[in-house]
Amino acid sequence: MRTFIKAIIAAAALHSATAAAITNMEYLHKQGEQDGLHGNIELSLKGKSGNSNRQTHSIAGQLSYRAGAHQWLTSASAEYGESNKVKDTDNKFIHQRYIHHNSNKLAIEGFVQYQEDTFKLLDSRALIGAGARFKVSQKDDDYLFNFGLGAYYTQEVYNLPETATDEEREEQYARANSYINYAKQLTQSTSFSNTLYWQPRLGDIADSYAYNNLAFTVKISEKLALKVTLETQYDSKPVGELEHVDHSYFTSLAYNF
Repeated sequence: MRTFIKAIIAAAALHSATAAAITNMEYLHKQGEQDGLHGNIELSLKGKSGNSNRQTHSIAGQLSYRAGAHQWLTSASAEYGESNKVKDTDNKFIHQRYIHHNSNKLAIEGFVQYQEDTFKLLDSRALIGAGARFKVSQKDDDYLFNFGLGAYYTQEVYNLPETATDEEREEQYARANSYINYAKQLTQSTSFSNTLYWQPRLGDIADSYAYNNLAFTVKISEKLALKVTLETQYDSKPVGELEHVDHSYFTSLAYNF
């Protein structure tokens, strides 16, 4: 079973991943506190409101490997949906990250990411960035509070009408990247986490992305868990006629190894 799960995650990493501009890697950060290979695969049914109102199916794989101070993370997912037999969801995403754990409190990170989202007019988004992660406080397995700060450079290509200018179709620029994360063990089998990101464009703070991920996880067994998640994405200057805010809620079954 373990070999089969690893194969699925590897395939997902090669061909897919989420279409959010911001990537929540907190689950794998926590898994990476111990040496060795860790990860999970999730299957979910998702509902959305905002730019789209529909039900979709998605598959996501996450993988972490740590050896001493060195850690490598991969997150990939694909999402597809239809309404009345008409495709209205199609996005792919992959994120690769290297982390050097300088100490128990400080880690330095570098990452690359690629994604596509047909129904948000995004032909492609490619980015490269780096940052630092600080563990503010932790009490055994009871709670954990982290803070991160960094920046990335991105190239974005949009599928816009012929009347759009070349500058509107393709952009290259840098953004700051900051986030805070809080995780709490509610009971022996139930946990809660919330991660908030803010990414203002360097040189134009009015152009900002924000993202919040609220999740409850219930362990069914040592390897299997049920997750309920609410995501909120905000873009202060969306392209085309897209809305500023997207909400996503989904329940997923996760197999951990």
